[in-house]
Formats: sequence, structure tokens, C-alpha cells
Amino acid sequence: MLFLGALLFSVPEKTGTGLNRISLSNKSLLRDPTVGALFLTMFAGTFAGLLVIGNLKLIGLHYGISEIHATIAISFLAVGNMTGRVVWGIISDRLGGRRSIILALTLLTLFTLLIIPASRSDLFFLFIPFLVGFGFGANFVLFAAEVTLLYGSDKLGTVYPYVFLSYGLAGVLGPSFGGWLYDVSRSYTAAIFLAAAICVLGVAVFWYLIPVRKRN
Repeated sequence: MLFLGALLFSVPEKTGTGLNRISLSNKSLLRDPTVGALFLTMFAGTFAGLLVIGNLKLIGLHYGISEIHATIAISFLAVGNMTGRVVWGIISDRLGGRRSIILALTLLTLFTLLIIPASRSDLFFLFIPFLVGFGFGANFVLFAAEVTLLYGSDKLGTVYPYVFLSYGLAGVLGPSFGGWLYDVSRSYTAAIFLAAAICVLGVAVFWYLIPVRKRN
């Protein structure tokens, strides 16, 4: 399937703003506030998603969901993740990168909070993780596209790895914080609210730390 998909590739035209003319040394990228803002915003989205992913079954069991439905919910989240990676690319083409990132994080905040009321029904609990996965999948489409728009397609391979490091950091902190908060409070409610709050902070970071002239 990868081979067949590769046959559809085409070389894109050079894109981006004046940002694609800046120095792309390690030192300059580490000091670039735009790279930092994208890093923090992607961290917010992946932290929230991974906190839920890493604790989803235990969250379901904690709120009284049957074990079989709590287990199947993991698969629903995975399907949502896959679907999001396709659909968010289409949404980004229609709305633009900036609006799409803000919308994706806003929806992920809402979907994460809906986990709590969704626990009142086994079937409803399956649907909400699908939506969380859908919002989580946006991170792996929108930020690569945003880097391309800001720095140019020929700079993607140089700049995006610095942004994508946020995913590795979120992978360490997200599930761990979720479990730690449960150990402290004996409830996953605090963890869910933390995930939602981090998403909101991600929107604020993206909105305020990327200057207006750099937004697409």
C-alpha cells in the first residue's frame, strides 16, 4: 500500500513566506519563536491525546464502563485517529492551517471533557474515544502542513523534526501524568481536566506567540 501510495506523489511547488529565507542552523531554529510556538502547540494536542490513550481502559473501568466496552473503546480511538489524519488534511485545504489548528485543539478539548458524561453509557463511551482519536490525529497532519506553509516545502525536513520532538515529550509526560493524578486523587477526573486545560493553553500559545504576519 505504501508503494501504491507513493505513485501518487508529485513534487510540490515551493511555498512559504519570508521565513524560508532565514538561517536553518540548529542554533537559529532553537531560538526561533515560531518553531517554539509550534512545538508547544503540538505538545498540547499530543499530550492531551496520549494522556487519554495511555489510560483509556482504566478511565472506562473507573467510571463504571464494562471491561469489554472499555477495551473495545481503544480500537474506536484508533479508528478515529486514522480517520482524523485523512479528514483534517481536507479541512485544512478548505479552512487554512491556522483556523484548522485552532479548531482541532478546540474540538479535542470538548471531546476530552465529554469522556466524563459519556461514561454513563457503555455505547456512548465507544463513540467519544473515536472523537478524541479524531482530534488527536489532526496533530500529525496540520503541523507538518503549517511548517510547509511557513518555511516552504523544501525546508520541511529540516524544521519539522524540531516541532515533532514535542510528540516524544508528550509521550513520556501525558500517560504518566494521567496515572499520577489518579494515584493522588483516586479519580481520573483531574487528569481529564488537565488534558483539556493543556489543549486550551495550546490554542493560546498558537494564537499569541505566532505573530499575525506569520499566520496563514
